[in-house]
Amino acid sequence: MRSAQTSPRGAAASWLTGIGLAVGLVVLVLAAVAIPDAGVQAAGTASVPPPQAADFVEAAPQGFGNADNEWAWSMAWWNGYLYVGTSLQFGCADQLARARNSFGLISYPPADPDVSCPDDPLDIDMRAEIWRWHADSDTWERVYRSPLTTVSQYKALTGSIQEPELGIYPITPTLVARDLGYRGMTVFQEPDGSEALYVTTISPKFVGYEMGPPRILRSTDGRHFTPLPMDPGTFLGDYTKTSIRNPITHIGSDGLRRLYVQGGSSRGAGEVLEAVNPAAGNSAFRLITPSWMQVSALSSFNGQLYLGMNDYTNGFRLFRVNPDGGGVPYPHTTLIENGGYLPSEMNPNNELLSMRVFQDWLYLGGNGVRLTGFGSGNLPAELFRIDAADHWDVIVGAPRADTPDGPKTPLSGFGPGFGNDLNGHMWRMSVYEGQLYVSTLDTSYAQKDSSPSPALIAEMGFDLWRSADGIAFTPVTTDSFSANIVAPGFPRPDLHPGAFDVGGRTQAVSEYGFFLGTVNPYQGLRVWQTQIPPASIVLTAPATAAANTPVFLTAGVNPPTATVPLTYTWEATDQAGLVVQTGLLTDTVAFTWTTPGSKQITVTATNQAGAT
Repeated sequence: MRSAQTSPRGAAASWLTGIGLAVGLVVLVLAAVAIPDAGVQAAGTASVPPPQAADFVEAAPQGFGNADNEWAWSMAWWNGYLYVGTSLQFGCADQLARARNSFGLISYPPADPDVSCPDDPLDIDMRAEIWRWHADSDTWERVYRSPLTTVSQYKALTGSIQEPELGIYPITPTLVARDLGYRGMTVFQEPDGSEALYVTTISPKFVGYEMGPPRILRSTDGRHFTPLPMDPGTFLGDYTKTSIRNPITHIGSDGLRRLYVQGGSSRGAGEVLEAVNPAAGNSAFRLITPSWMQVSALSSFNGQLYLGMNDYTNGFRLFRVNPDGGGVPYPHTTLIENGGYLPSEMNPNNELLSMRVFQDWLYLGGNGVRLTGFGSGNLPAELFRIDAADHWDVIVGAPRADTPDGPKTPLSGFGPGFGNDLNGHMWRMSVYEGQLYVSTLDTSYAQKDSSPSPALIAEMGFDLWRSADGIAFTPVTTDSFSANIVAPGFPRPDLHPGAFDVGGRTQAVSEYGFFLGTVNPYQGLRVWQTQIPPASIVLTAPATAAANTPVFLTAGVNPPTATVPLTYTWEATDQAGLVVQTGLLTDTVAFTWTTPGSKQITVTATNQAGAT
């Protein structure tokens, strides 16, 4: 067998095979054509331009086919699969939780005309799901769904703000979800060297149903998920918080690898737990932070554990601790406080939401959304960085005239929120192909029913920004990729199709591209993926073939990480028209010739990253 392969620029290579064969044989001339100017780059390099807005496509049906799948709350790449943890009807559940804890000041269902919640709160379907995508087949499958459990009462605050009382109300025995959301996900290397996927959850205690603490799920194969042991009388079994989130790995100064999670309120900060052998559950976990330290984000950096603390009064604080397996709570060092040393009345950042290591710096994404009584207010979030020597900078934010390290001005030139006062979260960060990516929560959607101006409508939807040096930032999108959305049934023609995608909630990086999962509380989450174009094609076929006999030809695309599906267009001498097929990384056709002689065969491969 012989093959011809193009260059990455698509210059077809071809030659004549089988010279001098007997009459009656078909001689094939093969030409493989790749996308013009296509190229592929390895993760961590910047050899070709970074992806632009047009390079992002929806990798999954919206909401995985269910509009109630509102949040892509967690995401991880593991063993050739992308995993996405979701929550269903969380907007309805959140409104119910507020109503049951507001002394009657907040009602259920919500009044938002674009939200559909059942009138009876017992009908809310809150069963969170875990989905995974297989790159080889370009298919999604739901690998886990929250089980149901029976409740017969709920708790709610009664009385008044001044004299609150906790009431218990009986209800008809009803099946409700055991897990309301899969809000954290990470791959952890166990003490025996094997790997497992850990998923953290929200307990129905969030909406007043008393049925035990939030679970932690574990999987060793990506298809079967088992909750960690949580027996009564153990640390996890008696855990009283409603949520466990933000799982990460850190290797302590004693050389032991530990899983760290943050437990606390479903809406915000809490305490930090650690475990050397998390699979054991029960009392394998322990609390490592003091009760006053309400942690909202954590990261492993410079051999230390960095903790961001929520402080609604004075602004966030950043600490460093050295986990060594000794006595807890671990001693801590304060690195930044008072939200970066702005006067409290000016400070937009009550906590840190995201942390990411990039080019020897730890980047810190802030949160400007804060609770105000029984509602919420919004200030634009800021972005900071700190190095191993504790030098810190403001990257996106307000200038500081007076800090312990002198004046600070935003190195990027952008004020808070990348200049958008409604960017309330620097929600998630990732590093892909040598660039730092930052996605936001844009709260402009809250004004959708208040006659918003064209300018406000134009910026509805989350932002995604990128930077090659961590200082100069370029927008990838400021309207949640609205131009890439095909939404013929979008219910609000007065807005653009991305207006309801309010936040870039989670991110993952793989050899198959950069993935971003969104929050859309109205029509369902989206999963976006960058496109990797085919760089070359290899054609394989017999050197000769007999007339009136089918000849099978196979095209294989390189690199193996090219985004699927691919469209193959085949053309051959003496064959009528084109043969167009959609497939994965290889495609096969059969041609039959009735006359002998040389035959030219050409195949092109395209995907959404470009066109021939």
